[in-house]
Amino acid sequence: MATRRRNTISTLVTTLQTITSGNGYQTTVANVRDYALDFESAETEGLPWLGIDATPRSTVRSELGGFYRCVWPMRLIAHVRAATSTVAFDACENLLDDIIVAINVDHTLGGNCVIFKFGGAELDASAPDRMDARGGTGTMVVHCEAIIDRQITSQV
Repeated sequence: MATRRRNTISTLVTTLQTITSGNGYQTTVANVRDYALDFESAETEGLPWLGIDATPRSTVRSELGGFYRCVWPMRLIAHVRAATSTVAFDACENLLDDIIVAINVDHTLGGNCVIFKFGGAELDASAPDRMDARGGTGTMVVHCEAIIDRQITSQV
């Protein structure tokens, strides 16, 4: 039986896979994975590439009514390539908009969490002196967290 965390990640992957221009988004993501890769490795799989870097740690606190709340931080890592670094930066911004829209279709990720929240994004488009013959690159890190409530079962 899959855990709540595994179900959350699985549903997040499925949700992010809907990001295509055919579904009305600005971007068509070539690959969505439940792990993170560096740019060079992601590029071999196809760009734009989107991965989930889910930390194994979380904050847990007891709540009233026999529940505990788990705050599980994670990062979404995105890699893009474009003709110039400016276009790569714009591609990252468009992808960020698409990610937010896709998640907000169901911010509970199929009922696996109370809410999936965004905490900010860092964008890094390559400087012109780092561009190669293929153009510019962009990497984006989106900080987010899943809030999961679990019921405490008694062991009597």
